[in-house]
Amino acid sequence: MPLVSFVTTCMGRLAHLQRALPTWLVQPDAEIIVVDFSCPDLSGDWVAAEHPGVRVVRVQGRRHFNLSAARNAGAAVASGRWLCFLDADILLAPDFGAAVFPQLEEGTYWRSEGGTTDLMGTVLVPRDAFTALDGYDEALEGWGNEDGDFYKRLRWRGVARRTYPHALMASIPHGDDQRVEHAFLRDRGVNWLVNRTYLEAKWNFMRLQERDLTLAERKNLYAHVRASVLQALEGNELPELAFSLGWQAMIPGVEVEHRFSLHLRSTT
Repeated sequence: MPLVSFVTTCMGRLAHLQRALPTWLVQPDAEIIVVDFSCPDLSGDWVAAEHPGVRVVRVQGRRHFNLSAARNAGAAVASGRWLCFLDADILLAPDFGAAVFPQLEEGTYWRSEGGTTDLMGTVLVPRDAFTALDGYDEALEGWGNEDGDFYKRLRWRGVARRTYPHALMASIPHGDDQRVEHAFLRDRGVNWLVNRTYLEAKWNFMRLQERDLTLAERKNLYAHVRASVLQALEGNELPELAFSLGWQAMIPGVEVEHRFSLHLRSTT
């Protein structure tokens, strides 16, 4: 059993993967899992032909990229005690594993101490902690905020953050067009706004109900938020989004409604 399972995803990023994968293969005590998420470049075929020791997971029939679903699919077949999630454009220093792996301890997760925002999605987490969280939130679509949500839920459950030097990694430069090429929303800023608004709503629901939401509940909430935000943007008027947890009887003849609202306003 390897100590670490590297899990990456690919949908239209084969050129990046071809550069980055060799930097992962030299890391000690590790396996590599590549998730071909309906990749138009047939990344899974290339990996299988050129690097037969790398495990390929194929998710077929998807029109739009879902990073959370792709990462969860890779984690489902991982055998390492630790999972290291990283994008296909992340280059690791030859001594990444030698510098980081000996420090890993249960009850912690590890991220870069700084550097560019492109490095913030790379994380090492114990597999049992990942499983306890049911992984990344697959209701989130497109670009942005799935990593912040994942880290927040880890901290809620008492998993402490640790850091390693950002000089141990680098990202391959690329434009926003590649980030949103296979997203449902092709505008990066709008996609970020929808995802962030959804998370604010989700976190409020969880706080008020004192429980996690099911995936079906989260997907319904995401669809509502996205439709509301897009409709408001089309009308050039940012919305107030109101949410209700329903009515609950307090005493005979009297009910109480638990609700909250989110306000968005323009700063221009």
